[in-house]
Amino acid sequence: MTDGSGAARASTADEADTSPVRFCPYCGAPLDVQAFVQEYWTADARRFHVWCDDCGHVFDIEATERVTTHEPAH
Repeated sequence: MTDGSGAARASTADEADTSPVRFCPYCGAPLDVQAFVQEYWTADARRFHVWCDDCGHVFDIEATERVTTHEPAH
């Protein structure tokens, strides 16, 4: 990483751990340093390309601000 002057600086653990994708949505395993999580953008959409090293699934996740759903009958 670089600071405003272009000089290299070390990244902190807090900066490296900003991804909202922490667990595999397929198997539930934690996405640790062995997994692959790459953030990218499509227009205004924030997306994550993910590979889970536990189950081997590859998928894309799009970050959402709000979800509207129904409540099932009890």
